[in-house]
Amino acid sequence: MLAPGSIVGGFTIKGAIGSGAMGAVYAARHRWLGRPAAVKILHDDVHLLPQVRERLLHEARIVAGLRHPNIVEVLDAGEHEGVPYLVMELLHGQTLGERMDAGRLSPLESIAILRQVCAALRAAHACGVIHRDLKPDNIFLAGSTVKVLDWGVARSLGLARRLTSEGSIVGTPEYMAPEQCCAGELDARSDIYSLGVVAWEMFLEDVPFGGDTAVDVLAGHIARDPELPRTLWPKIPAQLESLLLAMLAKRPADRPTVGEVLAALDQAELELEARRTGLIELRRRKRRRSSGAAAGFLMAAAITLAALYAAVGAPATLAIDVAAWAGR
Repeated sequence: MLAPGSIVGGFTIKGAIGSGAMGAVYAARHRWLGRPAAVKILHDDVHLLPQVRERLLHEARIVAGLRHPNIVEVLDAGEHEGVPYLVMELLHGQTLGERMDAGRLSPLESIAILRQVCAALRAAHACGVIHRDLKPDNIFLAGSTVKVLDWGVARSLGLARRLTSEGSIVGTPEYMAPEQCCAGELDARSDIYSLGVVAWEMFLEDVPFGGDTAVDVLAGHIARDPELPRTLWPKIPAQLESLLLAMLAKRPADRPTVGEVLAALDQAELELEARRTGLIELRRRKRRRSSGAAAGFLMAAAITLAALYAAVGAPATLAIDVAAWAGR
């Protein structure tokens, strides 16, 4: 553990903000520029493992080459007393997983988040990089900005040297593409599948393939068809249902591109907005009808009162005032 006040590179450690199996993350501030940052450093018991050290440095190289508003920014990397570390921008907010645990996202909120994740993937894919572990815990909501995190198992397409051996499986079972489950060759369309699982969970509140064991989950990706989304959300826009099913296609060639995902999200958003606008207008009409009926009743009552007052020779001022008020 790093104590507050420790110096790592050009950054002063302020305190721990998280810890995992491989390392810990600390809030820090640049000693001269005052810029806040997050320092990710390996635990003492794992930093000597060559593959773990290489993975951290690999993440630094990958993200440093992906300058995009929706991808976490790397500020520095190096070694502190022989232990590798990585310095990234300090983010405030919560992961998508934490947000979904707190309550259901509205469809329009989900679309807004997915659109920014698509922007991050488009930038990465254009640089020949696939994420390989896209899931809610690696998507961070920093206010209205979405950041894709944890590129430690990302792969640069076309590189001969790999961090994982042939035949090994890397990723999180619930979000892995069929070809990933089989330790097959991956490309940008594998990220599209993972994004489809994330989108399914956002809109339908569960992953499409579950199971008691990882093997059950992997078998679902490989061999089972997902339920029709309309059985889980009867009013799902048709364009959105088609998109979710296409993103989860077993064959990579049958999945949409990032651009096609964005176009379908735009269409789904238009349909949802049209529904919302129509519902608002319907409510307005109902209120107008209710107001008109009430005003008519009061006007009739006022006229009846005026007639009664006239019949008995009483002043009609009160009845006239009531009639005036009813006509407002």
